Amino acid sequence: MRDPAPARTLLDILDTTVGAHPDAAALDAAGTVHTYRTLSERVRALGDRLARLGVGRGDRVGVRVPSGTADLYVAVLGVLGAGAAYVPVDVDDPDERAETGPCSWATSFRRTAPPSTPACCRKLLRERLPQALVPVLGVVSDLPARTSGKVDRKALPWPLPTLADDGDGEDGEPPSDGTAAWLSERWRAVLGVTPKTGSDFFALGGTSLTAASLVSLLRERYPKASVADVYHFPVLRRLAERLDESGSRTSSARKYVPRLAAPRSSSSS
Repeated sequence: MRDPAPARTLLDILDTTVGAHPDAAALDAAGTVHTYRTLSERVRALGDRLARLGVGRGDRVGVRVPSGTADLYVAVLGVLGAGAAYVPVDVDDPDERAETGPCSWATSFRRTAPPSTPACCRKLLRERLPQALVPVLGVVSDLPARTSGKVDRKALPWPLPTLADDGDGEDGEPPSDGTAAWLSERWRAVLGVTPKTGSDFFALGGTSLTAASLVSLLRERYPKASVADVYHFPVLRRLAERLDESGSRTSSARKYVPRLAAPRSSSSS
């Protein structure tokens, strides 16, 4: 009698298939084909994310994803990869009912319509991440790739060809003259986006490191500028007013101090 075959999980089967046919089509959802390799990468990324959040054995994670989508397969396999069990949640259920379902893990995996603008994305990220970890977002027509297929980061546009927007809709317009316009160019150099008069340095992704970089640029014209100024006056127009009030602007013209030529020593005959 043959020994029974060892038990295999869905993830074991996925790994075996990825090893044998990595570029074969695994899913065709809404006209987009996902290979076994890309499916596995998404599943592993979600499983790792859930594990970092503390999800593990004995937990039940609600999966509220429309059926027939690639995201549903990724969600189910990702939850299993974290060691937890998944609980299907009807996408048409009200939020209150879905959040009080039989899930031991409070944060259910839910797929909704993706944010349509960078401002919406930033708002979502700011609700879930510490300010210092919110990245700078920009929209590009396509992603430059290397021959290996990986994104060529050095070929990405920088600074970004977009206006800054922290999502409150009250930033005004980009400054066109004066200290604010000069300061705007320095912000753009370190943040990668063109700020508006009411933009907040830290709301646009500024950190202690970028603040220090900004101050280095400011001191070319305002030698008394400090990191404390950036923290106390994070809004562009306020910082511009602060620099004007400091009265420490250096002259752009160079000053030349005449030097007397040293007397030539007379040679003895």
